[in-house]
Amino acid sequence: MQFVHTSADRTGQAVRVDKFMLACLVVSVILNILLLKHKAPLGGLRELSEISTLNGKERDCASVACPDIFRPDPPITCGHSVYQPFQADTRFRRRHPHDMQELTSMLYGGDARVGEPYIGYDNPFGRTVDMNYAWTQVNERILDQASSMIGGRLRFFVEVGSFMGKSSVLIADWLRRQETHVVPSGRGHASLLCIDTWTGDLGMTLGHIYKDKLAKRNGMPTLYHTWLLNIIASNNTQRVLPLMAPSLLAAKALSFSRLAADIVYLDSAHEMQETFLELAAFWPVVRPGGILIGDDFNWKAVSHDVQLFARVHNLTVGSFNGCHAKLLNTPLTKSLRTTCVWYLHKPLNAEAHEWRRPPRPRTGRQSSSRGRRRRH
Repeated sequence: MQFVHTSADRTGQAVRVDKFMLACLVVSVILNILLLKHKAPLGGLRELSEISTLNGKERDCASVACPDIFRPDPPITCGHSVYQPFQADTRFRRRHPHDMQELTSMLYGGDARVGEPYIGYDNPFGRTVDMNYAWTQVNERILDQASSMIGGRLRFFVEVGSFMGKSSVLIADWLRRQETHVVPSGRGHASLLCIDTWTGDLGMTLGHIYKDKLAKRNGMPTLYHTWLLNIIASNNTQRVLPLMAPSLLAAKALSFSRLAADIVYLDSAHEMQETFLELAAFWPVVRPGGILIGDDFNWKAVSHDVQLFARVHNLTVGSFNGCHAKLLNTPLTKSLRTTCVWYLHKPLNAEAHEWRRPPRPRTGRQSSSRGRRRRH
């Protein structure tokens, strides 16, 4: 230890500092000697020599896989959460909404009216009707084929990813024209639920494409207002309902409400792993015998996720004009300039436990009353 010699008025202060540092060093040495003597575990874990064996083999207990060995110090406490997660009442099977009023009440509140999002709309950002977006791959021929695959029994259509509303208007107009034979008489209109955040995809969020379509104001896109105007201009406010929510949240809302869709049209996330997550979220929403369709199978990320999901669930990927067969044999390193609308058809016997109303438990009072009736 080197002592510092200063002028007379600072000598006392320097000596006190040096004594304090020397004392700390001595205490540190003593503590290390004690730890080595008693072999205290570091971080509350025993030494490797004390690892227990199982069937004559050493266990790797550097994890929580061995609770008898893993003893954190201080102990880990989990605490208590007061949050109660929303759980669907599985006593009731999934079903279609009876009509647009029921769907609106489920998603907008019991006092909401049909056409709730459009009532009193005053176009606060001065947007205009714009149906010039050109990248909608779904068409009437595809919708006709999809309807025939499910037997023409169409009550509830879900679109995930609506953007400006060109596909939304096309689907709504098609539902109106097909209504005489796709909806049983007296049961109301077929409903179209459009799910989107209306904030764009990754490229739009980063400001690389479609800046004029997003038209951000104060950092927030106003694209939703263009969608609203397009639905109003096409006279589909009684048939189309928007749900502004991320796709996974919207899927949870449909599952919680025990709603079942005849057709789900997936046209939202196109990044790797995003499509797989959305498939996993919306597949339970599709009724048995229903169909889930999507476009851009020529996109490498979409093709990868759709094929992976089909493999996991033992499904067969199809397309409405056979375009998927050519794309399946195309290496991911090669890009094809062709569009392709794919589909996954849910078997009629799929998830029987999800679609069958489980029996209600019998109470003691009901059992006793039935017994008395039998005795009499």
